Amino acid sequence: LSSSTSLANPGPGPSLLASPQATSSASPPEPSLCTCYRRTTPTASRPSTFLPGSSELVLSASRDGSIRVWDTADYAAALKIPSFGATPLCVAVAEVCIVAGYDDGAVRCFDAETAELLWDLPGADRRAVTKVAVTPDRRVLVTGGASGDVRLWDFRTRSLRASLQGHAGVITGLDIVANGQRIVSASHDCTACLWNCATEKRVVSLRAGAAAVVGSASLPSGENVVVLSANGVLSQFALDGRTAPLGFQEGAHGTVSPSALARGGPDSAVIATGGSDGRLCLWLLGRGRPEFISDAPGHSAAVSAIAISHDGRVAVSGGADGSLAVWAVSEL
Repeated sequence: LSSSTSLANPGPGPSLLASPQATSSASPPEPSLCTCYRRTTPTASRPSTFLPGSSELVLSASRDGSIRVWDTADYAAALKIPSFGATPLCVAVAEVCIVAGYDDGAVRCFDAETAELLWDLPGADRRAVTKVAVTPDRRVLVTGGASGDVRLWDFRTRSLRASLQGHAGVITGLDIVANGQRIVSASHDCTACLWNCATEKRVVSLRAGAAAVVGSASLPSGENVVVLSANGVLSQFALDGRTAPLGFQEGAHGTVSPSALARGGPDSAVIATGGSDGRLCLWLLGRGRPEFISDAPGHSAAVSAIAISHDGRVAVSGGADGSLAVWAVSEL
């Protein structure tokens, strides 16, 4: 694993994200030393999520069709799921299962220990499955696709329970809130929707502006959602039926286009966003508009995806330059 060159962090406020540091050591120091290391891969991995309870094992989907579990402690691939002739676009974890959505419209489920294919759900979306999520009780699989549909499936039988139609663009965000009772979806059609799982009806549609939504994340309480738009507007909405935002921050990444968003641990009000300039930014979510905390460079091209550990201390970002960057996030 090679280290990147040292760069200054020009952002205001306390530095919570460490800039990449050069080192002559054969083995890089632990992430707790606040160092960002890059591992260049020819497969252009997109980090999706950390395994439950872990701040070291992170799942990523790769353009070569494989899915990997990376160990941030030694920067090695702990598990590799081979290609099935399609490209995985999203990954979620359901206890001992890894669930992935593919560009051929299928969802596939794998054993998290052996990488064995457990089941295959073809036609989960007419075009491609761009987001997947599983309710806490593992009864319902939720998929979002390039067609704009949000679909609910019985996780055990894979039978279709409902098709929630309210978006006219690719689904870019999917969160399960209120202990599995509600779903928040976001789309390139500039909206985010709140759905009631029991009634299978839309509760409210939130317009995030005049630009496509590139990502969304729900707060731990499930009462608010933050939405990142392609024009750099970071908006926070209450999930109580009101359509006006609680607050918003314009120019989230200056003059460059934002490209990714992720939330911290289950009790964290910190989110991370990535931009087309390869920088990572941290934001604190309160009752009003998101507050900028810190930023730092990490990639030589756009940030394609971000995952944050459940304890909120480690982040992994993937870039269009084909690299994965491991970040240490200091406590607030």
